[in-house]
Parts: sequence; structure tokens; C-alpha cells
Amino acid sequence: RRGRDDEERVWREREARLLEELRQTDEQRIIAEERCLLINQQARDERDAALRALRLELEGGLGQLEEALREAERGRKAAEDQAASLRQEIEVSVSMHESRLAEALAAGKRESDRRVREA
Repeated sequence: RRGRDDEERVWREREARLLEELRQTDEQRIIAEERCLLINQQARDERDAALRALRLELEGGLGQLEEALREAERGRKAAEDQAASLRQEIEVSVSMHESRLAEALAAGKRESDRRVREA
């Protein structure tokens, strides 16, 4: 009877040790899983931060490109305006010269007609 009680006690102690080891192993597994989750979250956070930084950098570059395009468009319009102004000045100048030439020709013809009449 006593041998059986001792044997039962040994089995209960062994079972208690195994249950304690199982509990500790389970706790270690939970801690390891939590660490993995934390590491994964940190990795996602770092990736997201890197993507945000890259997006900002790309948007900044895009903004610079858009500003350069706007500047080029302003330059093109200014050049077109200058060209139109220059064309207008040339047309006015040509028109004035044509008028003067027509006046000079008319005066020359009148002078020639007068000389012909006098002769």
C-alpha cells in the first residue's frame, strides 16, 4: 500500500513538474509570439515611414518639375508677347516708310508734272 502511495506521489509530482514545464513553455511561446508581433509592427512602421519619406521626396521632385514647367510656360508666353510686339513695331515702321515713300513719290510726280508743264 505504501509503495503504491509513493508511486502515486512520484507520478503526481512528475505530472506537476511536466505541467509546470508546459506552462512555462507556453508562456515562452506567447512571449516569443508577442516579440515577433512587435518586431513585425516595427518593421511595418519603418517601411511606412520610408514610404512616406519617399512619397514626400517624389512629390517634392514633382512639385519642382511642375514649377519648372510653369516657369517655362511663362517664358514661352513672354517670348510670344515680345515677338508680337516686335511684329507690331515692324508693321508700324513699314507702314510709316510706305507712307513717306508714297508721299515722296507723289511729291516727285507733282514736281515732275510741274516741270513738264513749265517746259
